Amino acid sequence: MTITKGEKTFSVKENKKSWTVSRNVSGVALSINVPKELCQNFESLVQYVQANDLF
Repeated sequence: MTITKGEKTFSVKENKKSWTVSRNVSGVALSINVPKELCQNFESLVQYVQANDLF
């Protein structure tokens, strides 16, 4: 699964209790875990990434 925000593309992995949102920038991997308490499904995760300045 992927999420696109502007020119950035993030890969998404679903875990049991969280989502892992990752992006590679110049060979450096950036991974952020988002608890499922914040985003229960993929659609709410997309909205969270779009609205959050962290991404």
